[in-house]
Amino acid sequence: MTDLTDRQREVLTFIRHFLHEHGYPPTMRDIAAGFGFRSTNAAAAHVSALEKKGAIRRDGSRSRGIVLCDGPNRSNIIPFPRMEEPVSIPILGAISAGLPLLSEENVDETLMVDPFFTGGRRDQVFGLVVSGESMIDAGIKDGDYIFVRATAEAQSGQIVVAMVDGETTCKYYFPERHHIRLQPANSSMAPILWYPEDATDFQILGVVIGVYRRV
Repeated sequence: MTDLTDRQREVLTFIRHFLHEHGYPPTMRDIAAGFGFRSTNAAAAHVSALEKKGAIRRDGSRSRGIVLCDGPNRSNIIPFPRMEEPVSIPILGAISAGLPLLSEENVDETLMVDPFFTGGRRDQVFGLVVSGESMIDAGIKDGDYIFVRATAEAQSGQIVVAMVDGETTCKYYFPERHHIRLQPANSSMAPILWYPEDATDFQILGVVIGVYRRV
């Protein structure tokens, strides 16, 4: 498979998780909603790129015609899940300011999962347990584990874990002209707006790359 960009890998992971969660693939509208795209055109562009790179194929006769492939120009479906050597993910509890993010003092437990759930990443990934329903429309529910790639940078529309005034939150990230908007995926909740002149601190801790739910 041709190398994917970070965003293409995120879209592919979203498709896999959606298929696992619902039993059928997402539409362009589902993908656009999941990433906060303003139109389905951006979703269609990423899906077309994935098709060209051999990650998926599409049945043009159906709106839910995305099929995952195991290599370029292959028509067979990837078995789910792909069992590989499990990844050890540190699950963080209360994150202490002034300490390295992945320091032992921050780790509550360790979870062994298939690398499918982390998009194949094996390092600089940590987990958090979701509290609340602010991201429920993105398929992230109260009590879920989210897996996060540790980074201080993010692209507009990505789901991030950020620290605002000492509190950790998971939201869509939108840098705007005069402020940063952290948008929940729940129509009943208001966004968090952070302005550089605010006395409160703001820091991106990482980008969400996977969701894990125990049943």
